[in-house]
Amino acid sequence: MRTGLLSISGYLAPDKIDKFLDPKPAFIEVEIQAKAIKDLVPVKKPKAEGYTDGDLTVYHTFSTTAFLKADNPVDFLSKANEQT
Repeated sequence: MRTGLLSISGYLAPDKIDKFLDPKPAFIEVEIQAKAIKDLVPVKKPKAEGYTDGDLTVYHTFSTTAFLKADNPVDFLSKANEQT
């Protein structure tokens, strides 16, 4: 039965370990002031956005001609649900 151990003949250990591989900086004490949950949560909810004022329907149908004549086709498609 083989084990997962690999032996490399002629391996020479380095004289010192690089800073990247040194675990000491990862475990040093850090002085950080902890924040309370109420400091992280905004006090006031922002106003809901998404629907235009006075528009009672959510489904909008536009003609292909109107799409071709639109100044901003991307904005036009964002408002359209069906193109006839």
